[in-house]
Amino acid sequence: MIVYELGVEWRPVQMEGLRPIYWVSDCGTLVWIAPNAPLGQRFGVKQPRVERRKGKCPYLKVDLKADSSTGKRQLTVRLHNLVAAAFGAPGDGPVVRHLNGNSFDTRASNLRYGSYSENLADRYNHTRADYDDAGEEYHPDFAIGF
Repeated sequence: MIVYELGVEWRPVQMEGLRPIYWVSDCGTLVWIAPNAPLGQRFGVKQPRVERRKGKCPYLKVDLKADSSTGKRQLTVRLHNLVAAAFGAPGDGPVVRHLNGNSFDTRASNLRYGSYSENLADRYNHTRADYDDAGEEYHPDFAIGF
C-alpha cells in the first residue's frame, strides 16, 4: 500500500526481522503506527540518532522493534537503507550511495544503489571539509525536518 499526504509519499518498511509497524516517507521521515494501541499511543515519529565513526562519514541510524523470529528486542538500521529499500532506489549494487554527498540527506531522490568503488568515488567527488577526521564538526546543508 502507498499513501500520499500533502505531496509526501509514504510506504511501509518491509524488512526481514522487523515488526510491520513502520512507514517511511520519500523525504526520509520514519514513523511507527500501532492501530491496536490505546488512543493517543497509535502513531509517532521515530527520531534518528547520529552514528559517528572515526575517520568516516556520519550516518543517521534508528533503533526499531524486532519481531520474534530474530531473537532480538531491537534492530539498529541506517535510515538511508530503509528509504532506499522502500522506494526501490535505482541502480545495482550492495551499497546505498548519497548522490549529493550529504549522508544526512535521506530523501529517496538522493539515494541510488551502487558498487563499493562507485561509493568511494562519490566520496572524492564531494567536499568533505564540513567535518574533521573524527566526524565531530559535521554541519549538514540539509536540514532534517522532524
